[in-house]
Amino acid sequence: MKSDAKEFTRKIRLIEKFHDSDYNDESIVKNPSTYNPRCENQSLNMIIENIENCNPEFVNREENLTADEKNALLQLNSNPDIIVQKADKVSTFVILDKKYYNDKLVMEDHLSKDTYRKVDTNSDQKTYKNLVTLINTHRPCFTNNEYKYLIDSKWKTSNFYVIPKIHKSKEIIDKCNEINETYVKIVPPNDLKGRPIVSRTNAPTKHLSVLLEKLLSPIVVTLKSYIKDDWDFLRKLPTHTNETCNLFTCDIVSLYTNIPHDLGLTAIEYYIDKSYDLLPNRFTKSFILESIKFILQNNNFIFQDIMFNQLTGTAMGDSIAPTNALLSIGFLEVSQLYPQVQREFNMEDSLYIENNFLRYIDDGFILLKSTIDIYVLTNILNNLHPMIKFTVEPGKQTTDQQEINFLDMMVILNRNGTIETDIYYKETNCHDYLNYHSHHPIHIKNNIPYNLAKRIIVFVSNHNRMKFRLNQMRQWLIKCGYPDKIIDKGFHNAALQGPAPNPEEQKENISFVSNYYSNYSNNNVVRYINSALQNTPNIDLNTIFQNKRTVLAQKQPRNLLRIVSNKNHKNHQKKIGLFKCSDSRCKICNLYIKECQSFTLSNGKEWIIKCHITCNSTNVIYFLKCTDCDTTYIGKTNNFRLRMNGHISSCRNGNSSDRFDNHVFNCLKGEEKTEPYFQIFALMTLNDVNKLITYEKYFHRQGFDTMNHR
Repeated sequence: MKSDAKEFTRKIRLIEKFHDSDYNDESIVKNPSTYNPRCENQSLNMIIENIENCNPEFVNREENLTADEKNALLQLNSNPDIIVQKADKVSTFVILDKKYYNDKLVMEDHLSKDTYRKVDTNSDQKTYKNLVTLINTHRPCFTNNEYKYLIDSKWKTSNFYVIPKIHKSKEIIDKCNEINETYVKIVPPNDLKGRPIVSRTNAPTKHLSVLLEKLLSPIVVTLKSYIKDDWDFLRKLPTHTNETCNLFTCDIVSLYTNIPHDLGLTAIEYYIDKSYDLLPNRFTKSFILESIKFILQNNNFIFQDIMFNQLTGTAMGDSIAPTNALLSIGFLEVSQLYPQVQREFNMEDSLYIENNFLRYIDDGFILLKSTIDIYVLTNILNNLHPMIKFTVEPGKQTTDQQEINFLDMMVILNRNGTIETDIYYKETNCHDYLNYHSHHPIHIKNNIPYNLAKRIIVFVSNHNRMKFRLNQMRQWLIKCGYPDKIIDKGFHNAALQGPAPNPEEQKENISFVSNYYSNYSNNNVVRYINSALQNTPNIDLNTIFQNKRTVLAQKQPRNLLRIVSNKNHKNHQKKIGLFKCSDSRCKICNLYIKECQSFTLSNGKEWIIKCHITCNSTNVIYFLKCTDCDTTYIGKTNNFRLRMNGHISSCRNGNSSDRFDNHVFNCLKGEEKTEPYFQIFALMTLNDVNKLITYEKYFHRQGFDTMNHR
């Protein structure tokens, strides 16, 4: 929380320095700035000092987990025989037998198919080198910030995992309908499938993919069948039809993985030529097409220490994947669907299909006139491309109406031609909303009834049905501990749909971003900031901050699901410990790194490594041991390889201010220096570079090394 305060004071230093500057940067993407300017205004310096020295308020709250529950959580998290996954498209999670998950859901259903192939474990190193070559070839396309963003990325190999589609398993649905319990236990179902996810958060091509997604997204919204979300679908759905119609939905089977690379490239080239005016002039068509091809061909990931490459389609988890899918199917619609429909149907019907076919990525909807043969249309859809297959579902017929589920809604077509909508919940939805007694910010919990009610009010067009749905939601919220007055207030505000604040009265917000902790609060710090900046007698500061206010924005800490499922995506993919890289030319790995899962610290304590570390890791707390004596040293670095090369060079030459390097140099003085000069171990890697100093100081206080023992 102290480091969060320092990050905020950096923000107000930047506002003070650049408030009257005209900064014009046309960069579409760029790395976050680390610039922290010096402040010449003494009044602001005093406010900043007070902010950084202000302690958060202590909030006396009871633990929301008992000792037995904490122990059970540890046991669950350390159980090697299970996998815990959030279910696909529903708010629940699944505990799976690990062998069933690995053998059936991952290998049999996905990685053993022709869609993937095994490749060398150093494939991502080659990918990054080729990426640099590609970016340098097209250097005139980028601003300096864009170029640095694409080149200076800290990458790591992607992981592969599968999210179980329990809402499509008949065996699971039947069991849920049979037993109304908090959890349902079932033998591994034969009909359970999974959605393959490649976690591309830090892949070598991630930044290039983000840039291309931002470039091409303006073209996506021009597609005739495009639906952005549920709200957009409601705007495009008619409320009445004078024709006798039937409801149909369609789904494209495994769209992301089934789009051939040549189809995606052809589609994107077509839309670049058609809508080039929507793209910045500096980006050439050759750059966009070569980059798309490069991303598609270098989709690598690791599962159980084996590297795979995806041969067709894009990975779910890649930034460019939705855009590639939308443009590919949009191209098939323009080049194949509409012309074939015109050949098979008369002009009136073909225009009707073209204007009424709506699509949200791989889910389609059409209100089809009964005179149009759905079997002919289905045949056309399934002949658009050999790899793209549609499953078409008709609406459920009753005496007075038809109904069909699409996205999060049920569309109802009455006999008199009126069209109504209702909210739709999947059968496996347990309606287990955030418990009101959970340790979350109170404003988050208070807003949940409002948001849930607002969806019902917007989605449900029939007033009586809306009242039923709201009462149903009320019962679910009461079961989750929500007080009646909070539910009433949320439902009332949702019905009002406002009121919206007057834009003229709004102030510009400055976010104080901090992790949420249930036993500490930064509200007092934010109150002080607003008071100090608004009431300062300094004229310059008053001019800069008079129309600004500080608001507390809280990041969610790891919840229980993330705690028990986090290991699924990481630890079972990579071995835990310190390992050498696969490059036979790497001197650090050949001479210095000691592969291990644990090692002994200077105070005799055995340190067990709990993450996967190599010479290519970032944000590392490392442990060095002199080869000539028992002197040890703990340090930190955001680039492990670069820092170790620095230690080696300084130990050889003795030209460093680093105490450990000078010790090793003097320790070996007079002797013939032969490598290795020291041994390399590592304690951990961190997700946040800002935490390196905190952890380093902690290890020094514990006396884990000899040079920094306090």
